[in-house]
Amino acid sequence: MSEPCEVCESLPHLAFAGGEVHLHLPQLHAVGKLKAALNADGWVYRVENKTVSIVLEVDRSNALAQKLRETFTSVERAATRALYVESGTTLAFADYFAIDTLDRLVARMQAQSLVAMVSSGKLTTVFQPIVYAREPDRIYAYEGLLRGMAGGGIDSPTDIFRIARDADLLAQVDLAARRTTIQEYAKHAVAERLFINFTPTSIYDPATCLRTTVDLLDDLGISHDKIVFEVVESDDVDDIDHLRAILNYYRAGGFQVALDDLGAGFSSLSRLAQLRPDYVKLDIDLVRDVDVDPFKAELAKKLIEAARTLELFVIVEGVETKGEYDWVVANGADFVQGYFIAKAASPPPRLTARVY
Repeated sequence: MSEPCEVCESLPHLAFAGGEVHLHLPQLHAVGKLKAALNADGWVYRVENKTVSIVLEVDRSNALAQKLRETFTSVERAATRALYVESGTTLAFADYFAIDTLDRLVARMQAQSLVAMVSSGKLTTVFQPIVYAREPDRIYAYEGLLRGMAGGGIDSPTDIFRIARDADLLAQVDLAARRTTIQEYAKHAVAERLFINFTPTSIYDPATCLRTTVDLLDDLGISHDKIVFEVVESDDVDDIDHLRAILNYYRAGGFQVALDDLGAGFSSLSRLAQLRPDYVKLDIDLVRDVDVDPFKAELAKKLIEAARTLELFVIVEGVETKGEYDWVVANGADFVQGYFIAKAASPPPRLTARVY
């Protein structure tokens, strides 16, 4: 049996206890924007040409991170070079290799809260039903969706994964999300299948990085045939062989796999043919107003037909209106998910009969 992944199962020590943040800005007008923002909140700083050095007091790193993120555009943040130097130390030659983009420095500052959330168990999961398209009161499965607990500092899953990605914490947070979903699923004694999201770019080696996830399922007595691992952001994966290896690892363990966001990228159909998942999910943006937008309707119809030709189950997520629901049912969807059916909640919501 392989050893646990040292990256996935260890959290870094991120300390911004006080010191200086040095920023080299791309243009002089950005210096003016920053000075105005810092003056408004009483920050102490000094300026030399296009370099701004900000005094960072203890316990103010999150406030500074938020201020810098609000002040600059994403293009400006990517072009700004940043370096944090702790109080009592002087710049050394090696520090020049620690210079990074402002985006990454901001993410590391904000990640202090994220690390604390993960280590203290302040992540939780809500569950959204996936129902049979032609029997919408009958639940087929639930998808587990990550949330931050109130008081944890970061509530939005979008912010959680953005910070995790920018701060090189994606592997640790993705594992924590899978673990939390499985634990909550077991706690609520759910009988239906469970869709567990995972990000392929967070996994270095399937046998090592996924061992903890599989062991947890086994420890809790959850049958492998009740679990579907759902690939998110598959269009961002450049190494298709690596993604295929991950899916093969899951399949070899008796799990099923799903591919998210079909129709979101130009490579969707080629990846569909290469990976042959058990389920595909139609992209939410394609589903929105599909009943009244002829272009979306034609594209969605062709994608559903392609998936059915490959004998894959089609899940249409993000269904919010009766018109969208009627359209996807009429055009061959197997399963439906979205606010029209039920919002995600904990405990997992049960459905009551209603007229569709």
